[in-house]
Amino acid sequence: MDLRLNDGREKYRLFYGRNLAEMPKLVADARVPINTKQVIERRLEVFRNSDNELKETWMDNYFDTGDAILYHPDGRVKIVLDSQILRGMSLESKRIDGALILSEEIYSSSLGLELKPEQIKKMDNEKTLTAEQVKGHPIWKYLLREDEGLLEESIDILFSEMNRRFSYSEGMGVYLDHPSRLPKARTLSIRRLEGWSAAVARGFFNDGGGLGRLVGVNSQNH
Repeated sequence: MDLRLNDGREKYRLFYGRNLAEMPKLVADARVPINTKQVIERRLEVFRNSDNELKETWMDNYFDTGDAILYHPDGRVKIVLDSQILRGMSLESKRIDGALILSEEIYSSSLGLELKPEQIKKMDNEKTLTAEQVKGHPIWKYLLREDEGLLEESIDILFSEMNRRFSYSEGMGVYLDHPSRLPKARTLSIRRLEGWSAAVARGFFNDGGGLGRLVGVNSQNH
């Protein structure tokens, strides 16, 4: 698959296929996987750009990010930005339920926003959200690095576009996985606008099935 990602020099490069096979290529190319904040920023950039091809690329495709969601068997969840765990995955990585297996030590030592089961239950998850729900959602706030201006602008623009194109009045839901018998990690993916621009952490790192879409960012521009 060939998508035009850039409007000038090659800041972004597509790595399309099985993420387990593509991540080592991305790292070997001296790039870092795009994170959630960068995906949202890029969508807002192309919205202001008159280049329709770039708009279609960034608005109408899903993107897997370098942000990881870690799941503990006891129900705790940890959001890890720019995860080294994901950057180290390969075809040899051990998996459970299609996710990367983690040791207890790796889960505990990973730095990020940890949420307890009771906190997760109180959140607006597993459904599309109103603009106000997105604005107050702890996971979206963390993924966008507490950048309130970016969060508000993304809500204004993406909700407006989803309503104009698809008559959606809600969007940007957060969809998490269920725990397994071992700690595990999944990549956080941002869906296309027709998919409500949702944040989803249920993708499978299997030998077959759906293909991933990683974007490597030139490390000099990271």
